[in-house]
Formats: sequence, structure tokens, C-alpha cells
Amino acid sequence: MRFWLGWVLVFLTVFSTACLGDLSRGEVKQGEMVKVAISDIEADWAPGLGCHYIVSGHIYSTSLDRRGALVLVSLLERETGSIRDTRAIPAYSLEDGGSIPFRVVLDGECRSYLVNAEVKE
Repeated sequence: MRFWLGWVLVFLTVFSTACLGDLSRGEVKQGEMVKVAISDIEADWAPGLGCHYIVSGHIYSTSLDRRGALVLVSLLERETGSIRDTRAIPAYSLEDGGSIPFRVVLDGECRSYLVNAEVKE
């Protein structure tokens, strides 16, 4: 029993650190009245999910105009630039000077990625 438990721990350690490779911020396209700031990017591995990336930050308003925006957070493959996963975050209830936090989970494959964010007003 201890023998198998040891191998399971080695397996989980190898795969959990495999996702901790080359992950960085890419381009952030801001809107005129709504801005986005990425504060943290984490790589993780879990049974069932595999490699996944947790991105957190804030969306904030810089105008008296109360129209909202949609923020797209994307995981792009570093070598090809192709989009691996994208999450849309609606930000329609922002008040002047207000902000809302966000946290999204993006699905990956334990490769080198860039995290991009874009505001669509």
C-alpha cells in the first residue's frame, strides 16, 4: 500500500508543477470609460480539470457615463497566438469611479500561455 501511495504522490507532484511553467500577462486593451487591471495569474492542476489558470483582477469605471462593458479574458498559446480559452465578464452595473472584482478559470493544456484582457464597450 505504501509503495502505491508513494507513486501517486510522485505523479501528483510532477503534474501539479508541470502547469507552473511559462505563464505571463499579454496585451490589455482598455476601453475609453471602462478599464481592466489583472492583479494575479495562477497556474494549477487538479484531477478532472487538468491544467487550468486562475486570473483575477478588477474592472473599474472612469466616467459619469453609466453604460457598461463586456470584458474578455483570454488564454493564448505563446507560440501560435491561438486562443485556447476565453471568458466574458459582464460589467454593466458600474457606477462612476466604481469597481468590481473578477476571478475566472481558464482551461489549458500545461503549455506556455499569455493572458490577454480586452474591454468591449
